[in-house]
Amino acid sequence: AIDAAWAYLIAHGVDPTTIVIYGRSIGTGPSVDLASRVEAKGLILQSPIDSAIRCALGYGSSLALRPIDIFVNHEKMAKVSSRVFIMHGTDDDVVPLRCGRALQKL
Repeated sequence: AIDAAWAYLIAHGVDPTTIVIYGRSIGTGPSVDLASRVEAKGLILQSPIDSAIRCALGYGSSLALRPIDIFVNHEKMAKVSSRVFIMHGTDDDVVPLRCGRALQKL
């Protein structure tokens, strides 16, 4: 869906360097993936996950379960060429703060 939204904007003449990609929670997976493949103005991540498995089960489990982890933001962030803004609440009960901090350190 995020690729379709990007393609729609580009097809309708929107300059890619004016587009800011936004993702929240699990939606940061597709957002980081897109930002790692295109040239955009920026990337905003709210309550981001560093990986689906790491967020749910912790770092140790992510090593063994890497082949089935569909969102590996921690690996894709290095390919993001645009500016990145990360925000994460300290009292988030859904996505642990450690996930946002892990991405912020990259």
